[in-house]
Amino acid sequence: MGADAVGIDVLVTWLGATGALSYLVHIVRDPSRSPLERRAVLLLGVLAALLLVRGFAWLRMDDDVLRRSTFAAATLLPLAMLLFVEGLLRRHLPLPAKLLAAGSSALFFALNLAPDALRAPAITRAFPVALVGVMAMLGAFLLARRRDTLSPAENRLVSGCLLAVLAGLPLAASDFRLELGFPSQRWGTVGVLLFVYTLTRMARAPEGAGGTASDFGWIAAKALLLATLAALLWPGGAAAWGRALPLAVALVLLFAVWERLRALGAAEGEAGLLRWLARAPTDSLDAFAAWLRRYPLTEQHLILGPDELRAYRAESLARLFGGGSALCSAARLRRLGPGAPREELDAAEQMADVLERYEMTHACLLGTEPLRLLLVHLPEISGNRDAELELEVIGHQASLALARETARA
Repeated sequence: MGADAVGIDVLVTWLGATGALSYLVHIVRDPSRSPLERRAVLLLGVLAALLLVRGFAWLRMDDDVLRRSTFAAATLLPLAMLLFVEGLLRRHLPLPAKLLAAGSSALFFALNLAPDALRAPAITRAFPVALVGVMAMLGAFLLARRRDTLSPAENRLVSGCLLAVLAGLPLAASDFRLELGFPSQRWGTVGVLLFVYTLTRMARAPEGAGGTASDFGWIAAKALLLATLAALLWPGGAAAWGRALPLAVALVLLFAVWERLRALGAAEGEAGLLRWLARAPTDSLDAFAAWLRRYPLTEQHLILGPDELRAYRAESLARLFGGGSALCSAARLRRLGPGAPREELDAAEQMADVLERYEMTHACLLGTEPLRLLLVHLPEISGNRDAELELEVIGHQASLALARETARA
């Protein structure tokens, strides 16, 4: 076995460990504590430990402790995969399936404790057969599931995991190339990264996203391009391309996982507004105004009523809010050209004076009789449309609070 092949195997397996650990950290930061998530944490933890230790074991093939540690982590995979599939399907698998998966884990874990166990060809060749067999069995259960007992979102997640299992069967077998005599590179870690990517993608699939199969195809295309570019810089022709391919696939998948986790983090930030709104009091404007200080976007705000707006024409200011929008910004006022109607220019001049006087950039209309405005200052930079949308939603909620307060009066 060449030094290049071993080096690539080690690098790829550590990239896989990084992917599994990245998703584990994401779960720990914001856990749902569901039964499925707990089973996923177990499986991801076993995979991360296996891939991390395995890299060191491949670097030091003569270290018996590292070899036994790697094999011990691998023996837990059948049981961890069984529990995860049961969580996916929300039902227990038949007893023979449980005995096969749990028995395989228990048997090989116990054999690993025996002296010189890993030097026995019967054990080292039997385990990959058992592992691939359990994976094939679990894939069959996923394929034969009763779709009517699962929600559409659950069925999509199961379908994605089924594709990962089908791809992972030959990939997992390649990790035992010393026992099998082929292929030239180990690909099992790529199967792990496919599984991790499937979990991150299905956790919150972006709107309009294509199917999982097309997604995997796009990843494969990028990996092929990256491997080809690497082979051009790496002497060795076709052999260099073959060595670079698993590394390229692992890198593309790892960055895809990180991108999905970044998107999930952004989605959780958006959910922060929903959580804040769900707890916001809407019985009175004063109570809602106090709650505004608990949201980062509106920590510093002003609510202007008839007394503060006495010097301005209320009907002119209210004219700036139309078309269902309750938000007016200084940037929008500056975009008004001299060709705009005189009434609109007069209203814009007055609103600009209000915003400049109180050193604010945005105004939300809360009510017209009497006129009430919510003023907030946002950084005037390109790309703050999302913040303006949040502010408009907050303005509508504040208007609701004022309307309820007025109705009770």
